[in-house]
Amino acid sequence: MSLSSVVQQQHKLLEKLKQLLEHEQQLLSQGSIDGEALTQVAADKTPLYEQLEGLEHQRDELAQQAGFSNSPRDMHAFAVQENAVNDWNAMRLVAQRVAQLNRLNGELIDHRLRHNQQMLNLLRESSAEHAPTYSSSGSQSAKVQRLSSKA
Repeated sequence: MSLSSVVQQQHKLLEKLKQLLEHEQQLLSQGSIDGEALTQVAADKTPLYEQLEGLEHQRDELAQQAGFSNSPRDMHAFAVQENAVNDWNAMRLVAQRVAQLNRLNGELIDHRLRHNQQMLNLLRESSAEHAPTYSSSGSQSAKVQRLSSKA
């Protein structure tokens, strides 16, 4: 298999991954989370990552056989030698976008997790404030307090 062929396959898989990450971002940006859709996106991403890893290994082997390391500088030189520099550059651009989307989606997930934790903490505090208490004589009383709208 040639470097150009491997890089073109990587490019196609990265395009598919980019589309999935864009869809994931849309799902994460909605007011309510569609858990089933997010689970499906995660399931769809897994085989792409596995295939990309296999192609990465093939590309590294090709480079090594030609006397190059897998450093960005050597890979670019290898692409020039193999007349695959256009394919290489196109693939790298998509890979950079995929990395950016992946980072942004991670930040969205982190934000949602923090927001959910804050809401859970508020609910716990609220339920503790409304929990019945007992006096020394054993009679029950419940404080009724209002939630702050500033929360």
